[in-house]
Amino acid sequence: MNLKKIFSNTIWMIAEKLIVLLANFLVFCIIANYYGSEKYGSFQYAFSLATLVCVFMQFIDDVVAKKKIGYYSARVVVMSCIAVKLALAFFTFLIGLLISFYIDDQRLKYLFFVLIAQNCIYEISFGIRVRFDNDLKSKVIVLCANVTTVISCVCQFFIVKAKLDISYIAITYLVMACINLFLLVFSYTKQYEKLDFKDASLKIGRELLIGSLGISVSTLASTLYSVSDSIMLENMLGSSLVGVYSSAVKFNSVVQIAMVPIATSLFPQMRDLYMTSYEEYEKKYIEYTTIVTWISIIGVIVANVLIGPFINVFFNEEYGRSIGAFRILSVGSVFMYNAFFRSSHYVLQGKTFVLMWITILGSIINLFLNYYLISFYNINGAAIATALTQFFTLFVLNFVFKNEKIVYKAQRNGFDLIRFIKLMRVMF
Repeated sequence: MNLKKIFSNTIWMIAEKLIVLLANFLVFCIIANYYGSEKYGSFQYAFSLATLVCVFMQFIDDVVAKKKIGYYSARVVVMSCIAVKLALAFFTFLIGLLISFYIDDQRLKYLFFVLIAQNCIYEISFGIRVRFDNDLKSKVIVLCANVTTVISCVCQFFIVKAKLDISYIAITYLVMACINLFLLVFSYTKQYEKLDFKDASLKIGRELLIGSLGISVSTLASTLYSVSDSIMLENMLGSSLVGVYSSAVKFNSVVQIAMVPIATSLFPQMRDLYMTSYEEYEKKYIEYTTIVTWISIIGVIVANVLIGPFINVFFNEEYGRSIGAFRILSVGSVFMYNAFFRSSHYVLQGKTFVLMWITILGSIINLFLNYYLISFYNINGAAIATALTQFFTLFVLNFVFKNEKIVYKAQRNGFDLIRFIKLMRVMF
């Protein structure tokens, strides 16, 4: 596959995430400072609860869907994805309704349902996005996302300017999800064909769910430990520290911005190599892991230098406590980059159960560490729990599954500085 096309697609995907991130970051600065850590923390708590419920919307993996495109008509796979997502959305709302009976705060309950609706509507476009990604046409997704991001940021700015309640921010998210869905459907019908539910296949939908089962369970466990920090902080220390910790997580998302675009853009090439030349596949796996790992290390170092002055300039004094948590979380990001292609590899091998058991174990460890470390170190304890869990599940456990030699070999060699320098010399 043309490396120039892969690079171009990766840049488009990073551009989308960068533009969206920068725009949202600007609005985040305004919102966090205006509403304060208490109200912002309450909003993030509702967001965490909604994210936990909406994990069921993730029960189809994009890599599995792309793999199906290699065997079936892309049109049929896309419509099957949409049909399954609609069924999952109905199930998600039922789960949300059951949980809402245990939420006494009416405002929190309202935010909870609005954010669930926003997530479900966004996920309906999953099949469309998968096809654009598979065809290396991510710029279509980028343009749609950028339009909605600009509108969203302007709306949120005026919400703060008009001194409206923070619940209007959630409503903005919901409206933008609807606009983004409309734009993606319009772009899809212009470039490919009209969407027709007659093309949906029950057989393929079932295969998508079964093929994603291992990853779905691991996603559930992963989401549990990603939001458990905020939920446990809320219940142990209050909304204010949830707001501060959530800001550290947002800062860390800047560090992680390139990970998914790189893995997504490389997958079609790696899938083809896996099917035609496994030896070349292993070679590329190790090379790409080394490059990505060291780029992340450089990025983390730069981010740690800049974070202090950045927060001091743009945020209220109360958010200064997020600096330590960010620095701890950024270390964990290195191990995420180091394992950037691991899940795709297990999907190609049909061994997603490995990911499932690793993530379940990681969730248990994270909950245990959160409970004890938050008590002693507050938000830094939550960050330490996350970083230690990432180190253990993304790196250490690879040495346990030694039958998958390529994974632990690639990630171990990923930290080889000499190899990275040699690869850079060859590339440039």
